[in-house]
Amino acid sequence: MEELTKTQVVLLTLFVSFVTSIATGIVTITLLEQAPVGVTQTINKVVEHTVERIIPGQSTTTVTVKEVLVTGDDVIPRVVESSKGALVRITAPFVDEAGESYEKSFTGAIVSNDYIVSAREISSSSSRDLEAVLSTGEKISLQVLSLESAPVTLLKIAKEPGKKLAHLSLAEKPPRLGDQLIAFGYQGKSTSITLGRVVKVDESSASSTPVIVSDISSDWPILSTAGLLLAVGRKDGRL
Repeated sequence: MEELTKTQVVLLTLFVSFVTSIATGIVTITLLEQAPVGVTQTINKVVEHTVERIIPGQSTTTVTVKEVLVTGDDVIPRVVESSKGALVRITAPFVDEAGESYEKSFTGAIVSNDYIVSAREISSSSSRDLEAVLSTGEKISLQVLSLESAPVTLLKIAKEPGKKLAHLSLAEKPPRLGDQLIAFGYQGKSTSITLGRVVKVDESSASSTPVIVSDISSDWPILSTAGLLLAVGRKDGRL
């Protein structure tokens, strides 16, 4: 080292730092590849840094940028929290084969200020005029629209509620095999969820739309982990 010039010492130092950083990167990648799936499911990393801009003649401006950490364990609670306001409780009357009247409760999903979608079974209700209870406890009137062979029942909000309702955005693409699903709805007066996955995608049907089957047997709205409405579930698991 004593025989090296100052320039050579600087270059040697930079070279050692460079090799060290490469080795650190290789070790980090190796450890990540060996880590459990849950560890590598982090969606975003926390990044906090300070940016200072100095302009001649002006005071220094300091801006702190912070991105929130969202881990795999946080995804579902966030979807539930952001979506629950768009769910409604619907009670529909039916008549059995003996002529006896009874009622069944369903969960509907608000998709706009005019429409709600819910289980296909509602379309066979003995009444075309129903009532839904919002998450706030308010009630709105609905009209059942007939949609032949549709997998869901479309309900029109009969009267303008006077305010913009929370609603779910529709997914533009169908879920893929293995995608996680969140069935979200009312069980009595409590909100509940059921988690599942897409277990089958059959593209051999005559229809241009593939048959998608999940392991969830529920007629609740089915959401993606991005909080988008994918479908209204069915008892046979088809979406």
